[in-house]
Amino acid sequence: MDVVYGMYVQWLLRCVLFLISLPFLQSKDVTMVIGEVGGAVTIPCTSDLFENHLVFMYVQRPGSNGNNPRFINGYHTKKRLDPKEYTNRTHVDPRQRTMKLWSILPSDEGLYECHIQYQTKKKQENIQLNVTANYSIPIVTVACDNVSCLVTCSSDSGYPRRDIEWSPNPPLNQSHWRVVNSSDVTDPVSMLFSVYSSISVNCSSGPRLNLSCNVGGALSQEHTVCWPQTGSPDVYVTSAVVAGAVALLCFLLAGLFVFKERKAQTARVDQVLTDLTLVPVPSPTSHHPASLSWIPQSTAPLDSPSGPAYPVPTPLSLRSWFPTTRPSFTWPARYLPPVC
Repeated sequence: MDVVYGMYVQWLLRCVLFLISLPFLQSKDVTMVIGEVGGAVTIPCTSDLFENHLVFMYVQRPGSNGNNPRFINGYHTKKRLDPKEYTNRTHVDPRQRTMKLWSILPSDEGLYECHIQYQTKKKQENIQLNVTANYSIPIVTVACDNVSCLVTCSSDSGYPRRDIEWSPNPPLNQSHWRVVNSSDVTDPVSMLFSVYSSISVNCSSGPRLNLSCNVGGALSQEHTVCWPQTGSPDVYVTSAVVAGAVALLCFLLAGLFVFKERKAQTARVDQVLTDLTLVPVPSPTSHHPASLSWIPQSTAPLDSPSGPAYPVPTPLSLRSWFPTTRPSFTWPARYLPPVC
């Protein structure tokens, strides 16, 4: 929610800057225009578009103390002008009396002079270009002990330099927190700023606190500091890890117990089948056995006389027997042998 709010503020700031630069507000004979780093801006040299017979129009920047002006670009009816370093970044429109500048750099900020010569008169316009660059979403780091928290906010790629502002929630008295360090660094190539700020919060004076920081309209997320003494973020994390490890260990032990129990049950069934032997029982009316019976393997050989069958599995009945056909057996459902 805070990030969305920061983006909304940033968008609103852009709209305000655009509305300001659109009509080219006049103040003390200086036209103010605003451009964003990497973007484009139009520098108006005059609002008098009904004046004809333009001879030339020069756009330049004054040097220090008003001496040695630097030529930017221009137009001349009788000769071609060479803008040199601005060849690929500027374009002059003599009909509209404007110069377009793109790929804006922080070094482009400053005062521009437009010198316009007509056949009957000469005119000069001054334009002030202000350059801006949006700061990145601030990054917040928190380091706490039992007494205080050190909170650091950093943001980069912005222009011009902005101060970091802190927003405690709920609001704190200034005596409960103090700024430890504030600094900025300028990139030597892009000329953009990176800003830093660190504050120390006294945690002994109240409950936990939510903190955020903003710079140039870019707002950070809220971070919680000064946790209650009954527990800290590190304690909660450690407790969660230990609880997860215990739950995982219990799950593994339960799985191992179920596996061993099933293996032991399978071994008991195999032992029962191993201890039993299927033997033929002679029939008085046929050359083939009339029935088969399970008997303990250790009690009698296969050719032993008929006797009482092993009482637990019931005898198996042989329906019929023919020399040319395979015998058909009927097994009680309870004592079906396992399928190999």
